[in-house]
Amino acid sequence: YAFTMPIITDASGKKMGKSEGNALWLDKNRTSPYDIYQYMINTTDEIVEQYLKYFTFLDKDQIDEVMAKHNEKPEDRYAQKTLAYEFVKDLHGEDDANQAKAKSEALFGGSTENLEATPITPESRNILDIMMAAELIPSKSEGRRLVEQGGVSVDDEKIMDSNFVIEKREFVIKKGKKSVIKLKIKSQMNKSKSKHQKSQNHKSNIKKEISSSEIPPNKTVKLKV
Repeated sequence: YAFTMPIITDASGKKMGKSEGNALWLDKNRTSPYDIYQYMINTTDEIVEQYLKYFTFLDKDQIDEVMAKHNEKPEDRYAQKTLAYEFVKDLHGEDDANQAKAKSEALFGGSTENLEATPITPESRNILDIMMAAELIPSKSEGRRLVEQGGVSVDDEKIMDSNFVIEKREFVIKKGKKSVIKLKIKSQMNKSKSKHQKSQNHKSNIKKEISSSEIPPNKTVKLKV
């Protein structure tokens, strides 16, 4: 037995693959479910029906129904949304498909309610430290430039000050036009408390070492901590 399939091309006739620089990897660490979703939702009307046949397990009648509904109002991109969801669901499961869909909708003005919160432990509540902890930026200097250029918003409020402090424990950050994430600050010790705790532990360890050693009776020992 053999399984054959036509070469996959985009609307311009350019093939999909590594050599063309437009490959979609099955490994989610190389191409995330969200990136696949976005790629498929940007499919043109000319080839979306073909892609539904290639990349989903929908039968002919279901695809005909999808296309009929799509053609009633093409601007809603119903066929593309169906393609994107079905593709990610079949490849990575319903949970990843639902999260990719929620991210896409949130990015373009939809509700963020269904976004799953990612827990982080930043060094502080400063916007740059939070973005570093969430791996949204490679460096604080890059984050500062992005913020000052108006490329970052928190709960749909544009942030222009790189010294901005986020008081909320759970919130949504949008970076540019293609990245959105819901974050949840994990409870953590503040720095002053942490330093105090380290000092107390240090003193306790010194006392233990002295008590375990032999000290002559009536000898005074001065501790320098």
